[in-house]
Amino acid sequence: AYANKSELTINTHYLHIMPNKDLITSTEPVTVVDARTKLYAVGMELDNNAHTIKLLSQVKSVYEPVKK
Repeated sequence: AYANKSELTINTHYLHIMPNKDLITSTEPVTVVDARTKLYAVGMELDNNAHTIKLLSQVKSVYEPVKK
């Protein structure tokens, strides 16, 4: 986690890691979790150079607002 940003966790059963391209992909179900959001999808592409995560299909999300 960084200042003003929560830790991001990605859970899946399979990852294809390409260190020479700084890419990680999966064709399996993935769960992405941070402090207030949970994302569920099938398949993902993580580009570490571009700092992006592309969720490929069946994407669902749950957002928990900050409690006042």
